Amino acid sequence: MSSDWPPVRLGELCLKIGSGATPRGGSNVYVDDGARFIRSQNIYDLRFEFAGLAHLDDSAAAQLQGAAVQRGDALINITGDSVARACVAPDDGREARVSQHVAILRPDRARILTQFLVYWLVSPVVKAHLLLLASAGATRKALTKAMLETHQVPLPSVDEQRGIVSVLGALDDKIDSNRRLAGLLEETVATMFRARFVDFVGVEEFEESEIGPVPRGWRVGTIADMCVAVRNGGTPRRMEASYWNSGTIPWFKTGELTDGFLPSQSKILITERGLAESNCRVLARGTILVAIYASPTVGRLGILDAPAACNQACTALAPKEEVGYPFLFLS
Repeated sequence: MSSDWPPVRLGELCLKIGSGATPRGGSNVYVDDGARFIRSQNIYDLRFEFAGLAHLDDSAAAQLQGAAVQRGDALINITGDSVARACVAPDDGREARVSQHVAILRPDRARILTQFLVYWLVSPVVKAHLLLLASAGATRKALTKAMLETHQVPLPSVDEQRGIVSVLGALDDKIDSNRRLAGLLEETVATMFRARFVDFVGVEEFEESEIGPVPRGWRVGTIADMCVAVRNGGTPRRMEASYWNSGTIPWFKTGELTDGFLPSQSKILITERGLAESNCRVLARGTILVAIYASPTVGRLGILDAPAACNQACTALAPKEEVGYPFLFLS
């Protein structure tokens, strides 16, 4: 970003910075179709995830009137492992509220465009600074209202902002298009696998087994039979700074599993000492990670695209060479 842009406090550029709350009434306030209740799992960088979106009855929505989302708001996660993820709020006219883990940033759009604000929030330098702030002096990552209000934003003119947003938006559209295409290809592969190896389409000769008829010549086995190793991950002690500071070894958590390839670089790195003095192990490329507990991640998979370690909530499946990770993953 240009050094000629004057820095302005985010608090001066927003008409509102505030989080929501948990409505009283427990599970009874959730309904199939009502005001949307936006939680941290719905917020991703530059993307709003509708899957798993909760809804509130009229009484609960009224309780959270102060946390109502408006057209043109930006949303940012302020606690937990997904802290500092930010996106533009859905712009489809549906009534919505946010939980206590999400903050609404309502920009003064005469001075700063919502899309420009979000692009700034997720830029690498700003993201790294927000994560540093969130991790300072607390056992749980958290961004406060004061941290957000006092953050300095380099502010170009609104016309310049429009130009920046136009270029970045075109790139995002291309990324979204590629993501949808990849999703369709993954669905096609899964369908073909099911037809061949689950429904046995085209097979004419069967024989009985302990799980029912299988193609003649096939045998029944377990996941372990397809692996050279099955092991859980580990977490170095959080309070030992030398295990985490200036780390070089990628270390994945279950929240990063998305039923596909994992990025070559994880969000968190551990040190050689952290690896040596914990239950962590460096796992080979092609290892399948499985989330083994805790909602909403339990059962999710990830494929390592480069050597890495994982936390204790993952079981790592190292496939035999003759099996290969694609067959193990699809199984």
